[in-house]
Amino acid sequence: MGEKMIHIVFLFAVAFLVLIFLFIFWIRQFFDLMARSDSTFPGKHDKLIWAAVILLTGIFGAFLYLIFKTQEGMIEITDSEKPQIGYSEPCLECGKNIPPDATKCPFCGWSYTDDK
Repeated sequence: MGEKMIHIVFLFAVAFLVLIFLFIFWIRQFFDLMARSDSTFPGKHDKLIWAAVILLTGIFGAFLYLIFKTQEGMIEITDSEKPQIGYSEPCLECGKNIPPDATKCPFCGWSYTDDK
């Protein structure tokens, strides 16, 4: 009887650790979604839709989001795209915020000067 109890406790411990791992994975995916700007998604309401999918379907939605973000459909967030002080004007070519005194977009390279 004692050996059977040890196996049951071990199974519960393993199941508990797996649940903790899945919960941490779910939280990380949800925070990754929330950290992204709306412009990193191809559609207008994609961020809201993904938030609903992750919240309503739990771990299954988090796995779907992970698959989606590794596909071509999403632009990765880079440090240069994060909001910075003084970045207030959108680029006329790509739409990302650039410094007001810039002569060239640091993201797409479009030049605001006439190089003739």
